[in-house]
Amino acid sequence: MPWKEVNTMDQKIKFVIKTFDKHANFTRLCKEFGISTKTSYKWRKRFIEGGEPALNDRPRTPYSNSRSINPELIYDICKIKNKKKSWGAPKVHATLVEMYPNRIIPHERTVGRILKRMGFIKTKKRRKVNTTERIQHKVRAKHPNHIWTVDFKGWWYTPH
Repeated sequence: MPWKEVNTMDQKIKFVIKTFDKHANFTRLCKEFGISTKTSYKWRKRFIEGGEPALNDRPRTPYSNSRSINPELIYDICKIKNKKKSWGAPKVHATLVEMYPNRIIPHERTVGRILKRMGFIKTKKRRKVNTTERIQHKVRAKHPNHIWTVDFKGWWYTPH
């Protein structure tokens, strides 16, 4: 009886141990346990590298948080932008790199996001692009050869 999901640690361990059997069909085992082959290879690799504890679920949270930038650095970004109102994120970033060569400076796009969050950059409404169509009034063909079009490639001379 196939399982819908392999949730418990016991089921994962049973699966991984069965994969080491030389006579077992790997794809059939995956179907039996209801997991993809990609997941099963990942579990097997983890088991080989770290044993049973490596099969535990890993946290899905990111390693770093873009909003956890040092407040002093945010203050410096705002100070530079207040002095030079016309500068954008690239120039502010370059200035920060020059000012603090030994400090870890966030990426240029992060500087742009900080400027936007602090209200220095305002998003403009996008203008609607007017598409000009070649055929202004669309005519539906009622029978074959009802509508004809010409692809004009320029003028050329023909013999008389």
